[in-house]
Amino acid sequence: MAEAYRARRGEVVEAGKQLLEQIRQGERLRSSASLLTDGILFSAYQALSGEFDPREGGMGRAPKFPQPMNWEFLLRYWKRTGIVQAQDMADLTLTKMARGGMYDQVGGGFHRYSVDGQWLVPHFEKMLYDNAQLASLYLHGWLATDDPEYRRVGEETLDYILREMTHASGGFFSAQDADSEGVEGKFFVWSAEEIAAALDDPEMTRVALAYWGWTGGPTSRDTASSSFRASPPRWRRTSASARHDWRSWWPPPAPGSTACGTSGCTLASTTRSSPRGTASPSRRSRRPAASSAAPTTSPPP
Repeated sequence: MAEAYRARRGEVVEAGKQLLEQIRQGERLRSSASLLTDGILFSAYQALSGEFDPREGGMGRAPKFPQPMNWEFLLRYWKRTGIVQAQDMADLTLTKMARGGMYDQVGGGFHRYSVDGQWLVPHFEKMLYDNAQLASLYLHGWLATDDPEYRRVGEETLDYILREMTHASGGFFSAQDADSEGVEGKFFVWSAEEIAAALDDPEMTRVALAYWGWTGGPTSRDTASSSFRASPPRWRRTSASARHDWRSWWPPPAPGSTACGTSGCTLASTTRSSPRGTASPSRRSRRPAASSAAPTTSPPP
């Protein structure tokens, strides 16, 4: 930056002026006393539709971030209007994220983002604010659609937060590092040999490697991603404790500092997941009749 200021001072000064103007424009924004209208909500829906990836879900191309508030809005908009396309966008995205490598198929919880457009290879850091919002999102997805996969992912994400991101003295860690022993993703990636040793069943290993897209080649931890594409029933019947034990072979990443600011969001997610709030999802229709009228039942809280 110092070199740029010495060599291209005019450009730097002009960029600074533009930045200040943008800040001033933000200061001129004022809150409105008007309610959100149907037109405003429809414009938001159209804007999201224009950026949506109809093949892989999510917004745009690589890298892809989870952006849970987008899908919360679309679930609510579908519930409010009966526009099935809004629910389809949320449903595709939740399914793709849950079955890709951005979701930790062994320990639960979501990594920060996917470096590709298929939710396959993650940046391995885990953020508290992401996982708190995503736990609520998958809870609401289950309540809206009665899809058991969404319930499982929500529960596993909360279990991960309570197990690995909760400080012994109270509060939550703000993040979990991507690195172990100076290597990004070392704790999360697998070689074919490690998968075989963990499953201890040659036939299951063969099926698992094919199911999760293993195509051979180098098998070092540097190239073997734990991006398991989905979860076959036998894998899911394996106890959570056994799956976690498999990772005891190498050091876990370090947690970040405690952060009270995002603890409120996390507490809200765990509260919404209480038995009282998740008792009867089957009463909700997966495909309501298209209508512009407000629904008789309330959207997720």
